[in-house]
Amino acid sequence: MGVNKFTNLEYCNVNGRSLVLDIYVPQLAGEKPPLVIYLHGGEWEIGSNNGYEEVYSVSRPLIENGYAVAIIDYRLYNEAEFPAQIEDSKAAVRWLRANGENYGFNPEKIGVWGRSIGGHLASLLGTAGDFRGFDLGEYLEYSSKVQAVCDFYGMRDSLEITEANPINYISLEVPPFLMVHGEADIEVPLLQSELLYNALKKFTNQVELYILEGEGHGFDIINQEFHQDVYKQVIDFFNNYLR
Repeated sequence: MGVNKFTNLEYCNVNGRSLVLDIYVPQLAGEKPPLVIYLHGGEWEIGSNNGYEEVYSVSRPLIENGYAVAIIDYRLYNEAEFPAQIEDSKAAVRWLRANGENYGFNPEKIGVWGRSIGGHLASLLGTAGDFRGFDLGEYLEYSSKVQAVCDFYGMRDSLEITEANPINYISLEVPPFLMVHGEADIEVPLLQSELLYNALKKFTNQVELYILEGEGHGFDIINQEFHQDVYKQVIDFFNNYLR
């Protein structure tokens, strides 16, 4: 399967700071694939959309199953404190929705997947889709809502920033959620995903919590042979809600 690659596309410019994303679109005859946005981890202190090994590990199974993938850069804490990170993420969703037809993916079918603090940000994108307070900049005529959220061991109230907690924004309009968490995670305890899961269950039945026994934080999803079951959960989830 061929893949069209578009790199370093500016989706937003904040006070002269260019924020970019990369898009990988599988070449599918007669079909515009749904899109999954990937949000990197790093505690909002390190990381970018240029970590090749991580990008490739996430992109390959999704692309092989007929999904376009966007990897976005967003401002870290050394540049701007919260809510800059969710403002940037929402700006990326709006840009991708506005430009999807130009790049060959379906702009009405957008999911998001993140790991660690990227998982937190993915959850916040999901629950705060209707919260316009985080929508700043251009393309405001386009929605920043996503249609499915996959959150790998995301942080919640451990950030100690009340307005950053995804639980605070849950409504009846919340999209489907899949959460994956290691049972032995000591950096972000499993309780964090359990709290979000229980809060979501009050509003929707379209939420799953997949617990990996014995796994800690940042378990090795790059080793796809080792975690075929995890990838199957992710692909099945997006197939259910983006296809």
